[in-house]
Amino acid sequence: MLKELVNKVQKLGDRLHLNREQAQTALENSLLPAIAGAQKADTQSGIEDAARGIMIDVLKMLYNSNRWEDRYAAINGSILLIKQYYSVDENGQVNTALKDFVWNTIRPEKVPQLMIDPEFRVRNQVGLLLKEMLMHDQVKAAQHFAKLKDLLLTNIEETFVRDPDGQDASADVNLIGIVNRKPLNNRGENDAGKTMHDCEGWKSLETSMRVLQNIIEAVGTKLYDFELDRILTCIIKGVDHINRFVREISYFVLNAIFIASKEILQEGETK
Repeated sequence: MLKELVNKVQKLGDRLHLNREQAQTALENSLLPAIAGAQKADTQSGIEDAARGIMIDVLKMLYNSNRWEDRYAAINGSILLIKQYYSVDENGQVNTALKDFVWNTIRPEKVPQLMIDPEFRVRNQVGLLLKEMLMHDQVKAAQHFAKLKDLLLTNIEETFVRDPDGQDASADVNLIGIVNRKPLNNRGENDAGKTMHDCEGWKSLETSMRVLQNIIEAVGTKLYDFELDRILTCIIKGVDHINRFVREISYFVLNAIFIASKEILQEGETK
């Protein structure tokens, strides 16, 4: 069973999309529940401790890979790891090795790099990972939200202006031929008058906005414990942005803030 666990976690980084999806489904619906069942049937087996340790070791290797598929796998595997094992024991404690991996490795070492990863699909998963982390540990969420917010907002503010070379962090310039293009002005035009697509050349802006949405949804009513002026400024700029995806996500961010406000009002009414 543990050998199969290693295989499935590694398969999360398979080059074929279908194989990645099948590995994700097998882990979430079959293998991890089976390991939990085996532990319940024999509480002295230690199989869950072994599975948790194996997953952490494999995920560390995947996070350090040069292949985007492996980094994508590391994020999705971490989400499964947190869902399955990040819970308090009979003493009210979370497993020390897991807690250390989540908050001392993933959060400070991996997240800042993943937010600006060259691959769009990797960046796009970061929000889901952070959301899972924050929702599973509200104490840590309160400690880390401000740093995450400032990290994201700095990136968002720096990418509101289109890259003059037309380079986008979601694309491999060697594959799409951007290196052969002439530099573009802020309107996305080159000397020949050729324009870029409205959604091209914004680097990590779109995905960082999506991560911001996810962490706001995760902290919920705790949002108002923090300074929101920079967030609101970014939303105001975002809803009028040339990139339609940035405009759309800006409204999602605004909606997350409204939901948090609604929940605060509802809590007040019940007191």
